[in-house]
Amino acid sequence: MLRFRSAVWPEWVEVRQPTHIPEDLFTGPRPLHTGEREAIALALEIHADALLVDEEAARSAAKAHGLNVTGIAGILLRAKASGLISSVGTILDRIMDEAGFWMGSAFRAEVLRLAGEAP
Repeated sequence: MLRFRSAVWPEWVEVRQPTHIPEDLFTGPRPLHTGEREAIALALEIHADALLVDEEAARSAAKAHGLNVTGIAGILLRAKASGLISSVGTILDRIMDEAGFWMGSAFRAEVLRLAGEAP
């Protein structure tokens, strides 16, 4: 949440910390960042239906704990298919510029193709 410290959240958003982080989230071939460990631990504590996570190591760790995962691209594709947004590319550009989100060019092209926005 450090990146979004100054964000103004809707009143339905509750910012919480986990009470326990499983030990195995501190080890592994690529150690997870603090936020990734906390997100997985909190999802486990609250019995979340799914976890929004994009980094591959965090996705693997979440799946190993039985969590369903999706990423920002998946959320945006679902939002467009549901008519909630008109352009995946515009939103991707914005989060890449404003939030420092990174996405490989080949993956971005595939997401835009799936959204029907490929050139």
